[in-house]
Amino acid sequence: MKQQATILSAELSGFQALAENLTPEEITPLMSEIHTLVENMVRLHQGKINRYTGDTFLVIFHAGKSAAKNALDAAFELKDQLESFISDKQLEQPLNLKIGIASGGIIEAGLGAEGKQQTLMGEAVNHATRISRFAGAGQLLTDDLTLNGLNDDFEFQKLEPIPLKGGTEILPIFELTGKLRKKLVIKPKSERKIASDMVGRSREAELLEGLIRNLVAGKGSIVNIVGKAGIGKSRLMAEMKVQPIMEKVLLLEGRALST
Repeated sequence: MKQQATILSAELSGFQALAENLTPEEITPLMSEIHTLVENMVRLHQGKINRYTGDTFLVIFHAGKSAAKNALDAAFELKDQLESFISDKQLEQPLNLKIGIASGGIIEAGLGAEGKQQTLMGEAVNHATRISRFAGAGQLLTDDLTLNGLNDDFEFQKLEPIPLKGGTEILPIFELTGKLRKKLVIKPKSERKIASDMVGRSREAELLEGLIRNLVAGKGSIVNIVGKAGIGKSRLMAEMKVQPIMEKVLLLEGRALST
């Protein structure tokens, strides 16, 4: 049955070199942990792993209109979580994700006598796989159809289009370079008060958001935000509360006197 979906095709660059330097007893549990990390992040963004073979995997997102955004969010978080994982493991051989994302028509079909083996085919699958092959280590590339309507959510750069199989057509592609933070909408309580954008706290905001992503992945932490009165501690937290990642956690707040 044909349907519309967004496909994420990824390759774990550096895996082959790493595997050559490790014993089977060492590489098997390592890949199992990486697989679990990928599976958790994909499920968090309503995706489903369709294929996982050694250093490559294919993920399908078909959650209606949010499929494209879920795929792009998953790509960024997979990249961040893998970097954190490699840092924790202190691996000598660097591992990077090469990701290609495309949207379009797909067909999910069952193979075999009873249709137990599922296969995925279609334009989106072909395009995502093609794009991932052109991606460099650590690059997140997507087609224009996936990015359509999400210009206010992500930073991107247009690249040279790539040829499709056969060479008679080309596919426009874009490199995702960052996620745009959602702005806090402040309603002044009176005409004398001025509402302005938060400035000078980008590093702190990114650090907090990264820790929330770690929490979603099962790695907790404790953070103290300290500073003089009026420096912007409450404003920083208010900005954090409206970020999309906060929808994935339960936020509990309490207040008390400083004494």
